[in-house]
Amino acid sequence: LNKEWQRTRLKQATILNALNTPQNFRDYFNKEVDLINTSMSRLSMLVERAENSPDRSKIFETNLFQKDFAELMIRAQSLYDNLRLYNEQLMSAEKAAE
Repeated sequence: LNKEWQRTRLKQATILNALNTPQNFRDYFNKEVDLINTSMSRLSMLVERAENSPDRSKIFETNLFQKDFAELMIRAQSLYDNLRLYNEQLMSAEKAAE
């Protein structure tokens, strides 16, 4: 059994628990945002490559691609919803601190 995902998750939890300064938090936050941006760029390049492929219709019209793309849209919407919620929490915290 591959336990790499468990080690990765434990490492991430350890890093999160070690965030004890505003600079550490900012660095971690920026790294995570960069990872999201990198992933989205790769997906964009993949879709562009598929659009320019002679097998374009075969790629985009497969049930598997459509299912995976729908899942990506759901995850992106969830990410957006979470960001909006975090923003509301930050705004509430700022108002409470005033």
